[in-house]
Amino acid sequence: MEKKYLTYEEFGAVGDGVHDDQEAIIACHEAANNSGTPVKAKDGATYYIGGKNKTAVIKTDVDFGKAKFIIDDRGCENIHAPVFSVI
Repeated sequence: MEKKYLTYEEFGAVGDGVHDDQEAIIACHEAANNSGTPVKAKDGATYYIGGKNKTAVIKTDVDFGKAKFIIDDRGCENIHAPVFSVI
């Protein structure tokens, strides 16, 4: 049976609001974009996104549900880089 959606946790996200989940979020959306699969965030998770000069490109449906995102721009590598780019 084909998977209905991808999750950030499948790509290493912790979702505790402390660990930096940016790489996992980016990897999840890259895989979703390549396969045309939607992404579903975990209800109750708090995803921490650090200040790396990287962008998660979103090309599929996303269900953020009741998840929260902390975008920490202290020590940001590039203040002009978007965290998410929806295409």
